Amino acid sequence: MKKMFTVVVASTMVLHTLAQSTADKNAVNAGVSAFINGWNSHNFEDIGNYATKGFYYISPDAEIFESLDTVQKKLQSMHNGGFKNTTLEEKNREIRFLTKVVAMATVTAHLGIYYSGKKEKGDYWQIRTMTFVKQNGKWLLAAAQATAIPPAIKPITN
Repeated sequence: MKKMFTVVVASTMVLHTLAQSTADKNAVNAGVSAFINGWNSHNFEDIGNYATKGFYYISPDAEIFESLDTVQKKLQSMHNGGFKNTTLEEKNREIRFLTKVVAMATVTAHLGIYYSGKKEKGDYWQIRTMTFVKQNGKWLLAAAQATAIPPAIKPITN
């Protein structure tokens, strides 16, 4: 009887942990999707729903933007200009939990063509790392970095 009780308690704990992990993973995935949807719709009005006030963003050109307000304004400005028709086509996504309140998403994506002045740019693969933190029970994007993958390197897209 004592062994059965131990097995039941242990099984309940494992199932609870799996359910919580699934809910957490789904929430992080939703945050990644929200960012990519914002990119592809060229609208970052709702970024405050899935990012922290201290959101920190590093562009492929190594530009650093600090604070939710600054990142939102910069991304929206880019998408009102040279990025207004640029898509981000996700090919691979991986979520890793570093702690119970910190997760990292790694996304391999193809960036479409954009314009800088009259010069055509883009049309390359990139890796996006996105760090999420759990604040008040909600997973929020705290930092993101987009890194261009050199053309000689074939990205993993499976």
